[in-house]
Amino acid sequence: MIVERRSASSVVVFPRQRRKEGRNRCLFTGHLAHDEGRFSVACTIRNLSPSGARIRLAGMAPLPKAAFMLLVRHATVYEADVRWMRDLDAGLSFRARHSLHGGKGPELEQLRRIWQTRAQQ
Repeated sequence: MIVERRSASSVVVFPRQRRKEGRNRCLFTGHLAHDEGRFSVACTIRNLSPSGARIRLAGMAPLPKAAFMLLVRHATVYEADVRWMRDLDAGLSFRARHSLHGGKGPELEQLRRIWQTRAQQ
């Protein structure tokens, strides 16, 4: 908890951030996918750090506890845990990162197809 005294009679209390590092504001195109890429929803990546992201979904969709976040611009997929969700916004923490240029596996194959479709738009 961070306490800031503004005057003799006024004190403002800010909650302590839980994340280990700051996130950089951005506006990247992304997709959130699960079930080996069979389900995906478009999203905008609003801020990003090496350990997580804040995203905004293109529409209401139920999210699982774990998903893949596709960062279209960088051809990168993050294995992520959904930490919170409010309306269309969600917070993710990353467990692993994969390049779509060299990664292998059934999940990455489907995500690679989604990436190829989105990268051409």
